[in-house]
Order: sequence, then structure tokens, then C-alpha cells
Amino acid sequence: MAESEEAVDLRPLVRRRIIWDVFPHADVPELLKELGFVPGTEEGLALEHHEADVRCNLGYPYFEMISAYANLAADIMVTTIVGTDPDNAEIRARFIDQESRMIGTACCSIVSNLLATGFLKQGAIPVQVPG
Repeated sequence: MAESEEAVDLRPLVRRRIIWDVFPHADVPELLKELGFVPGTEEGLALEHHEADVRCNLGYPYFEMISAYANLAADIMVTTIVGTDPDNAEIRARFIDQESRMIGTACCSIVSNLLATGFLKQGAIPVQVPG
């Protein structure tokens, strides 16, 4: 990297976007404060809200599929933690639901952000089987 070029840490920007993407928008200004961010002006918050809507709309077509995978992943992870003891069935079911929602929400946010930044393109990716 040349002397005049400085690396820019984009993590705060991406964290802020994820906050908008995964929480109810009405709660975001307060959450930003709680997480150490300056919430921004009313105009700035409105712009961030709009940008979140645009990002989330990009990922929405994948929501159903992501949710299905998230549920499977949650079931696997919870089973490794709680086991399959029938005495724990109610706890296990609630834990799977909670983890599935968390995984699905996070994955939708990630996919939406990758689509919005151009790192991921919409469309089928051909699978090549090693031969």
C-alpha cells in the first residue's frame, strides 16, 4: 500500500448496517447508543433506514431457503449441546427455534450485504463435480 493510501477499517460501518438489518428499525437508534455508536441525525437515521430496506429487499428472495438451512443448522447445533433426551424435548424445541431465528436473521443480513456491495451476484452458480 502506498504511503498516501491508508487502510480504512470498515467494521464499524458494517456493524452499523447489520444492526439495521437484524433488529426492528424502531429500536435501532437506542441500540446504536447501547452499542457505543452515535445514532446520527434524524435525516441520517432516515437514510440508514432506507438503505437497510434496500439491502433487505435484495436478500428477501433467499429468505425461505436461508430459513430452511438455518433450521437444519440449529437442529444440529442444539442436538450436540442438549442431546436428544425426551425429558429435554420442550427445552430443545425452544432452543432450536431461538437458534434458527438467530442464524437465519444473521445469514439474511450477510447475504443482503454481500449482494448490496457486489461481492455476491444473484443467479445460479453452476456446481462442478470433480471428475
